[in-house]
Amino acid sequence: MHMTSPAELLATLAKPERLRLLALLRRGEACVCELTAALQLPQYQVSRDLRALRQAGLLDERPDGKWAYYRLAERLPAPVRQLVDAALALHDARPDAARLCRAICCRQEGRCCLRVDLIPLPRLTRA
Repeated sequence: MHMTSPAELLATLAKPERLRLLALLRRGEACVCELTAALQLPQYQVSRDLRALRQAGLLDERPDGKWAYYRLAERLPAPVRQLVDAALALHDARPDAARLCRAICCRQEGRCCLRVDLIPLPRLTRA
C-alpha cells in the first residue's frame, strides 16, 4: 500500500467532502452510486475524491463487475488511523449515514442497483 507524506495526507483530509466519505466508509463498504446518493453531490466529484483518498492509502477498493466498492483501508498505520479518527470525531455524519443506509437497502443480491445517472440530486440549500 502506498502511503503519502504527512503533508500530502493532511492536504487530502483538508477537504470536507473527503471527510464525509471517510465517515461513511468507516461504517462499511459502498459503491460510487450509493455514496453519490448519500452525499448529494455530483458523481464526478465523489469519484475524484474517492480517487484522492485511495491514492493517499486511506481506502481499499473491491471490484465487482462494473462496480467498485470502497471501504476504509484495513491496514492503516496506527498514527494515520488516529489522525483519521480524530478528524472524524469532529464531523456529524448522521444525515449522510441515513441517506447511505437508504441507498444500501436498495441493493439486490448484495449488489448496488442504483444508477448514478438516474439519481436525482436535490438542490442543496443552506439551512
